Amino acid sequence: MQHTDQSIKQDKQSPAPSAINYSKLLIALFALGAGLLASVMAVVLMGVLRLAAGIPTPVELFGDFLLKHISVDTFIRLLITFSPNSKTAPLGLALLGMIGLGTVLGLLYAVLVRVQIPVAGYQLTWRECLTALAFAEAMSLIAIVLFWDELRQNFFGLPVDWARFVTALGLFAVFNLYGLTLSLAYHVLLPKQPTPGVAPAVQSRRLLLSRAGVAALGMGGIAGTAGLIRSYLNNYTAYDGMKSAIHNNVTPPITPNNEHYVVTQ
Repeated sequence: MQHTDQSIKQDKQSPAPSAINYSKLLIALFALGAGLLASVMAVVLMGVLRLAAGIPTPVELFGDFLLKHISVDTFIRLLITFSPNSKTAPLGLALLGMIGLGTVLGLLYAVLVRVQIPVAGYQLTWRECLTALAFAEAMSLIAIVLFWDELRQNFFGLPVDWARFVTALGLFAVFNLYGLTLSLAYHVLLPKQPTPGVAPAVQSRRLLLSRAGVAALGMGGIAGTAGLIRSYLNNYTAYDGMKSAIHNNVTPPITPNNEHYVVTQ
């Protein structure tokens, strides 16, 4: 009888497995949402730096790096696969892959930061700040080391050394914005501890508005990304998919001056 009473008490005290699983799933969704927002904001900054300062994006740096490490047969096969948009299609896929990777890294950040849930207030702890900073600097250093030979390019024609310095600064800016946005968004989305002197309804409404603000910022970032991509396509890749002019079913060995077009690199 005593054993039965103890079992009943333990059942009452232990939470249901479904509630625990749902809580973990919810936290994972918050981490993924924060990672997605951070990725989108990083892409917006990438586009601004690309159009305003001629700094190549990490996507373009990765493409240039990859081209040096594939065979000619693979290169030709890729051209045929993505034809007629042999430049914009791979860049678009690489951009989507980068956003996807940045989203998944939100889960890694959540595992590393290990905050106590529910969190107290909206101010980041030192652990969160240091984890986000380490996250950002690690990604920046990895990108700089990996793309060292590609950093010296600039679409506004800066000298080699200046181009490498400016591109490295651009990478630091992009990845630090990613880390900052990731840490702030994740903290804002998490459940909060009750605040003394504040009615539960008010605190719940404040949390709801904060989460809505994160969602609105994400939608704005997506709209900004779409606008920057459209501007990039109109200004820099208008030639993509064009075919050489043919006269009498013959492609001339030398293109006439009036049919030349400018390429980016």
